[in-house]
Amino acid sequence: MSQFVDTRIGENVEVATEYFRALMAEKNSGNKNSGGSIGFIPFNVSFTMDGLSGIKIYNELTLDTSFLPPGYARTLDFIVTGVDHKLKDGDWETDIKATLIPKTDDIDGVITGSAAIIQQIENYEVPTKVVINNNSGGGGSKLVVANKGAALEPGFLEAVKALEDKIGVQRNAILRIMKHETGGTFSTSIKNSIGCVGLIQFCPDIGKNYKTINGKKYFSSNLAAMTGLQQLAVVEEFYKPIFGKAKVVGDLYMYTFLPAFVNKPDNFELARKGSKEILYSKTSKGKIYSDNPGFDTTKKGYYTVGDVRAYIEAYY
Repeated sequence: MSQFVDTRIGENVEVATEYFRALMAEKNSGNKNSGGSIGFIPFNVSFTMDGLSGIKIYNELTLDTSFLPPGYARTLDFIVTGVDHKLKDGDWETDIKATLIPKTDDIDGVITGSAAIIQQIENYEVPTKVVINNNSGGGGSKLVVANKGAALEPGFLEAVKALEDKIGVQRNAILRIMKHETGGTFSTSIKNSIGCVGLIQFCPDIGKNYKTINGKKYFSSNLAAMTGLQQLAVVEEFYKPIFGKAKVVGDLYMYTFLPAFVNKPDNFELARKGSKEILYSKTSKGKIYSDNPGFDTTKKGYYTVGDVRAYIEAYY
């Protein structure tokens, strides 16, 4: 019987992938209701609709396929590959991206250990360009994704607007920061490789499993278990010291990223590749650079407060 050896999959991803494709092609040969996968060229579909929560990455979509050539509806499926929420002119809109994929028969009895494949995919730490706050992980760091494609609960966007008004910051600033920090999932439980968690990546105090905000301890496990609205209340507590002071998204993100340097001029150097110069506490400029190289968009070997501001202000 054909079999994947679970302990070897991670070491031979490309080989396992090609083997899987070949196995599926053999399994589906002669099946008129299967599109197979070898030689298949997928295409993408994207559309914008009124705001809708609950759609997640890899969900299957049922679409009107009358515009496609005969036989496509019988042999092909649409799966969601991208979900993005935005506020535009006071309305909530949802952008959906879907990819056309071939239908395939199940392969029960042909491959054993398939559950382990799925588990490895779920647990795989995907390199991203998302920058995590407090010099912990952006620009190439790893995010451990939980609750992929987490939906925005009813009332969440309205609460975000209200918080932006309390802070006095430009519209959608918080939403843009949350999208950036969570890789677009808006998940309260998304966690990076050193334990920062949630909508704006709350990093635990050094050597602790909690973050102290205005004298109160917030345990990482409790933060991860919160709903969006519950964690948004913690976000508000975190931002209280900057109420009335942050007018644009660059100001608010600097407070999220490195609060002590929010009032520094744009030419103030935050990070330099390989530098051992201490910026604050025991953290060097070299450490900040290696954790967050994505801010150095021109590859000059260092970046400033102005570079960070420009990066986040261009992020949507």
